[in-house]
Amino acid sequence: MRFHALATDYDGTIARDGVVDDETIFALERLRASGRRLIMVTGRELDDLIRVCPRLDLFDLVVAENGAILYEPGTKLEAVLSGGPSLDLVNRLKAAGEPDVSVGRSIIALWKPHEVEALEGIRDLGLELHIVFNKEAVMILPSAVNKATGLEEALKRLELDLPGVVGVGDAENDHSFIAACGYPAGRQADQPRGSIDEQAALHAGLAAEPVGPGSCTTTRQDRRQERDADRQATIGVVEPEPLDDMHRQGGQGHSDGEVGQEQRARQCKHAAIGQIGPIRVSHIGISA
Repeated sequence: MRFHALATDYDGTIARDGVVDDETIFALERLRASGRRLIMVTGRELDDLIRVCPRLDLFDLVVAENGAILYEPGTKLEAVLSGGPSLDLVNRLKAAGEPDVSVGRSIIALWKPHEVEALEGIRDLGLELHIVFNKEAVMILPSAVNKATGLEEALKRLELDLPGVVGVGDAENDHSFIAACGYPAGRQADQPRGSIDEQAALHAGLAAEPVGPGSCTTTRQDRRQERDADRQATIGVVEPEPLDDMHRQGGQGHSDGEVGQEQRARQCKHAAIGQIGPIRVSHIGISA
């Protein structure tokens, strides 16, 4: 199965300390040039994201505030997908002396270990909110809002489906949207920083030796030959097939290898979802 879009987290995934390096920008440009769609899915507030990321123009849509905001960089239009923040809760937190309380269009954000006070405020005020963690960050949002719901709305507007999306992230709040994607990828706890779960990516049909422009998959036999030739070879990333070619094929005529990839993608859907950490998008797809 071929992928049509990349949905990626920002901090710790394509950005380090809030900055996207030149190699990653070049990779995203190549992905866009292939006809794929790019969607950013981040917990950052929109104004803050615009301030730190000068290349939002690379993305068709941005899901911000952990699923509460949808932003189109090309038109600078935004849509709030949930209710606004509870001012009663904000005032309560500030009155209790909670430092660094940040308020967005929908999100209320603070830092550990102040989630206890936030939870008590939600309970005492009778609010239908939930707390989402992102490493040391604490995010308070309407109960039905997360990155998965925001991504689903973005894909609806782009007329795309989740099975054709690669999902990449590095923290607790990324689990929901990565698990929803047809191709999940993340770094396992025992892997070095900067690498993805290569085995899960292989099963999902994302990882293989480069096969040249215009190709998007390798067959099961191809991969077996590669492993036999050198079992220690580093798994690279396939070149994306031009989108026009995919549309012409209309999803017909998959080889046995491609069908096997699709089945294994479903079997290992959660293999890359566990303790995951910062990874990087480089070259055209997802690699170390």
